[in-house]
Amino acid sequence: MSHPCLWPGKTFFYPIGNTTAVCLTQDLAPEENANVLLLGCGDPRNILYTLYASEADSASFSRSLDFTCCDVEGAVLARNVLLLSLLANGGALERVDQIWDIFYHFYLDDSTSSLLVDQSQKLVKLSKDLSTWESSEYGTFLRMCTDRTLSDLRGYWSSYASTGTFTHEKQIRMRKAFSESIRSAGDGTLLGGGYNFTGGRSAGPMSAYILRVVADQFRRYWKTGTTSSDAESLTHVNPTFVYSSKGDRFLVHYGTDPLLSFHLAEAYTNMRDTPKPTESVTVEDVVSVARAQFRRWCTSFVNVLRAGDPRPLVTVRFFVGDALSFCRALRCCNITRTTVTPIYNAPWSVSRLELNDNDYGANALSPAPTEFNVIETSNIMDHVGLLNVLIAASPLLIPSTSSTLLTEALLSSGNDPFTGILKRVCADLPTLSLLIGLIPSTFISRFTTQSNMHEILSAHVSQSPQFHERLSWKSAAGGDTIAAQCDIDISRATTFSPEQLAKILFDIYLKMFSEENVNILFQLAVSENKINNIIHYNRRTFAELVAVIKERIHMDWTQVMEMFHDLVARDHTLVTGLNYYQDLCCQLHLLGVYSADTLRVEGDFLSPQKVKQSAIFRGWKSVPPSVCIVLEVPSSSLAPIATALDKTGTPMLHCEIRGSTFQNAFSCIQATYGAVAVSGSGEDRRIVITEDHAGGTTAPLVVSFWAPSWILMLESTIRVGFGVRPTPASTVSLTQKLGLDLMIYTTKVTDDQHVHVVTERPNLDGEVTKEAAVLNKAKSRCSRSPHRVAVTMDRACSEIENLTVRIDITDPAAQSALSKGSGVTVEQVTPCAVQVCIENYNHVISFPLPVNAGKSKVRVARKSKYVEVVAPLSPADVTNRLELPTGKFPVIVHGRIPTLWNIHRVNLDRLPVVNTKDPAKLQWIVGHTTLMLSDREKKAQGEAVTNDKVPQDVLVNLKESLYAIFTASTGVQQPKTCAFGLSDPDSVGVYTLIFVTDVRLDLGCHTIVADAWVLPLTIDIMSDISRAVRVIMGDLTQIRTDADEMRAWKQLLPALTERCRTWRHKDSCEYLAKGTIPLSKEYGESPICTCGRGVGTAALRKVKGWKDFAPFVTRIALSPIFAVSYLESIGNFSENLNSEEAQSRESRLKDAGGSTQQNSVCAACEKEGKPKLLLCSKCRKVSYCSVECQRREWKKHKPQCAVLKEY
Repeated sequence: MSHPCLWPGKTFFYPIGNTTAVCLTQDLAPEENANVLLLGCGDPRNILYTLYASEADSASFSRSLDFTCCDVEGAVLARNVLLLSLLANGGALERVDQIWDIFYHFYLDDSTSSLLVDQSQKLVKLSKDLSTWESSEYGTFLRMCTDRTLSDLRGYWSSYASTGTFTHEKQIRMRKAFSESIRSAGDGTLLGGGYNFTGGRSAGPMSAYILRVVADQFRRYWKTGTTSSDAESLTHVNPTFVYSSKGDRFLVHYGTDPLLSFHLAEAYTNMRDTPKPTESVTVEDVVSVARAQFRRWCTSFVNVLRAGDPRPLVTVRFFVGDALSFCRALRCCNITRTTVTPIYNAPWSVSRLELNDNDYGANALSPAPTEFNVIETSNIMDHVGLLNVLIAASPLLIPSTSSTLLTEALLSSGNDPFTGILKRVCADLPTLSLLIGLIPSTFISRFTTQSNMHEILSAHVSQSPQFHERLSWKSAAGGDTIAAQCDIDISRATTFSPEQLAKILFDIYLKMFSEENVNILFQLAVSENKINNIIHYNRRTFAELVAVIKERIHMDWTQVMEMFHDLVARDHTLVTGLNYYQDLCCQLHLLGVYSADTLRVEGDFLSPQKVKQSAIFRGWKSVPPSVCIVLEVPSSSLAPIATALDKTGTPMLHCEIRGSTFQNAFSCIQATYGAVAVSGSGEDRRIVITEDHAGGTTAPLVVSFWAPSWILMLESTIRVGFGVRPTPASTVSLTQKLGLDLMIYTTKVTDDQHVHVVTERPNLDGEVTKEAAVLNKAKSRCSRSPHRVAVTMDRACSEIENLTVRIDITDPAAQSALSKGSGVTVEQVTPCAVQVCIENYNHVISFPLPVNAGKSKVRVARKSKYVEVVAPLSPADVTNRLELPTGKFPVIVHGRIPTLWNIHRVNLDRLPVVNTKDPAKLQWIVGHTTLMLSDREKKAQGEAVTNDKVPQDVLVNLKESLYAIFTASTGVQQPKTCAFGLSDPDSVGVYTLIFVTDVRLDLGCHTIVADAWVLPLTIDIMSDISRAVRVIMGDLTQIRTDADEMRAWKQLLPALTERCRTWRHKDSCEYLAKGTIPLSKEYGESPICTCGRGVGTAALRKVKGWKDFAPFVTRIALSPIFAVSYLESIGNFSENLNSEEAQSRESRLKDAGGSTQQNSVCAACEKEGKPKLLLCSKCRKVSYCSVECQRREWKKHKPQCAVLKEY
């Protein structure tokens, strides 16, 4: 209901995922149980890959993994259960190839078809009802969230099973129809030149090399229906691609490709086990890699099931229905502990959402989770809007440092695909974070260890409508070592002035409904010659957003909403939006947010006299402020326009109430086809709809919506209508058939054959009472923070100006000091915490966002004995970040377990190793690591080299050191060397040793990682390793750092050890004893604990000269640190040689007798350098003596350039 109702025109079936699998637990500590909610889950690739990548099938850690999967398409979940149940059968690993065929191929051979039919028949037999299913062999780990879900899935399994009894003639007819449908789907989404940029996404940093091969594979798949080269024996149609919610038609999306789910970089990066030249990789090689990954994932699933006997370590739950509805149902259950919810199951359905009492009831023996530490939302934000996702899902997130809500976008938003996320939120991100409690972690950290650089480069050259970006939304305070311990949900403590909060809400309101601003529509039409017809929000969305904020922020909400109401009433910006004013008032009232005068029971609008005079409410004993109008639209009114609606795509629908002097539109509607049964009279009248799933053949379309009661009493000639919401697209295509108002059907409100006015929506008996109970209990559960954080906005209320925290001084000595006039100082402790100092008295206060204590103001009330700290936010402008703040790479101890916040975890032993024997085949690593720097950072880097007065950017220096380590350890720019010493030549020299044993592919995050070992040099171990140090000094590559970068490394190293940890912290862990991470940032002292020292060093011991270091080193996962694409421009290549950048990199890498130059003479004139040769800043392979030579040679060099030739 919080999303506009769309006409159910042509929709596609997505049986296979279209993005690569990700590890869903990469933000959780390995000991932490995982409760994962997958909204719009699609196929089970993420579940299978998570089990494999997190090594859930090993004995290192034993934790439970509970996955709750929601998808509106039941056929998707029917396929998922089919796959997982096949893997649960005995001997499954011997049939993995057949299972692959069942899940990915359009056509099957005799044996595989029989396996599919037999398993489907088995599932049908076991799914007679919930009790039968739960007592079956699959019922312990495959659970159904609702009875309807099991019923829906059983219907699909029955359809699959029925194909086994088809006659030969029927099979031929089915195959013919199936083949014709496949051919009509076309060639998919290939762009110019035959490249498949969507498929290239699967290879991440190697995407350029894979474009042609995946295009060939894609064509072959859609031509033969298989990933196999031998399709002649495949005579059976795979029914799992035929049946969907739209019936038995082939509606698989034309971009479907089995390989999109897998990590194809493994086929191109010259793996150690399967070395092969990049240029000779074939379609068969790529398919083989995908199949091998599928086998490994399936093996992990089977092993986890076996390890969990008798109680499984993994549970997968299924729900068929709308994601937003499911979130609200889970919240309702969590608050009230009842399983019968006042919520519809899905759009175009009036089935009540009732959860499985055995799992969600108050007396459930093993209760299913209703709160989660991971919520994966796939790319449903592209379909329902980001705000809808945040509003519905954020209340389900467990308040924890590690808890993460993951969003994913595939469709670009606006003209700039990189900054689209900033437009989608309809607000300033820090402000929104205070209102809902979540913010993208990358917005705070200003870096990411997950790469989408291939997306950026692709966007620069392909003009593709897609731009893939994943964001991790977390509590901002959760990433602060002090604020997280004090109050992770401190944003609930914020307060605004009523005037400013009203203005904030009003600005969000204007942006949510900007399509109703005629001026904006005109500007879009002129500037882009096209208008986006996708609208994701209605007035219910806004009302739910305010309800979430009201639950979190404690203040005088009556005053806030009255001010907001005045702003809306006076607004002339949303010209067409005035039609939805009553809709807005009604939704705010229903959610208990605010009741306008017209919706107050005690007001004049619902006086007994007016009720008595009303024809609609005659005989009613009492009239509530809002009523539900149920409108039956005859099939005869829909039939003439149905084809035109289908051709328009998915136009938005709405209802109207129109009188002689007014017109009100209502977009919050629920629709279905079916027969209406009316019982009772007056306010006790109820509507029950028996749904017709055939949809619109003879049954009427039944539409229901809430409306203010008083409107129906204005005059006797009022009409109620149903039609298409006017947009540029719908107006152009439908005006000729429907007229300018685009109404499909209208009738008098007194037409009791087609209009029914009731107090509750159809099939939701007790809805109003249950909804009120949920709201009241939610309000009573909210704890109020003991201290307040006052927010001051700028004059336009568009950004936060400062945050103010007041502390009462209760310490006698501090009170005395205040009375004597002692000074009060403030110092930064962590990004979100500052310390107030009064002589010997120190008090730490927390803020919900990072602040700049250096620019804060202090207000001192010496008589009243309190201090106020007024602090601006830490600079949002990344160009001012020349110092690395404390807590840049936080490791938070949560429940005695260190937890990461902005660096994802990896299991190194499950990542494939890159073969570095031939550096010439690894030049892609140069391009990949070069893209760590944003365009701004590259410029700053060059300026710092040429001008000593320009301050050094510590993060840039850190990235340069990482670049040096990766290029040296792979040998792509100088002789290969794998032992590094972080060195400060102006101080103590080498202070940390790093040994790289392997470079691996971090497949799920599309980047690389150095499997390395770190040894901070401390006084207590020098006598033990002095001899070993002398042995390796000749081969040691020193990475030059200054004191600031040294402290940055000291901050980073604990996170790098923690992210790949396979051992448990000891009770004597120094982190716990000292209560701080890192342990130290000083020379000669270690920043990391000793719990992992010497653990698992077999690979290190094999390297000559390194064995003696093994007892003292700790394993780390070292990866590139990338800039954030929605905050800074990246990859904006110019054709100028960046000589300063080349000089910087050369000066930072001081190897033993090595050189950073690739050629001895200029590639253009074959002369020596002036005074030295400079590398091309793009490919880092070809050298020039001057900028002039580089420019002259550019046309010849461009096709071979390591970066640009890839795109």
